[in-house]
Amino acid sequence: MANTLSSKKSIRVSQRRNKVNTKATSEFKKARKIVKDLLIKNDVKGAKKFLSTAYSKFDIAVKKYVIHKNTSGRYKSNLAKMVKKADTKIV
Repeated sequence: MANTLSSKKSIRVSQRRNKVNTKATSEFKKARKIVKDLLIKNDVKGAKKFLSTAYSKFDIAVKKYVIHKNTSGRYKSNLAKMVKKADTKIV
């Protein structure tokens, strides 16, 4: 257990940041999974619609310093490639 006031405050701050980081992380992971699941189900229109929402979740995670901006860019690029590839297969 923490003894000094500063270490007690540090624990509180750490717990508060953990909640924020966990929420942002789970949201962008869910967004990636939803897009991938829609593509597996061959719902390209749904995947295209949800892609902008996924991009938003990635940007929020970057803003909160949960992931690096290049990581976010890579995720966006890979999802866009998957959607485009699935779209060309159907047409």
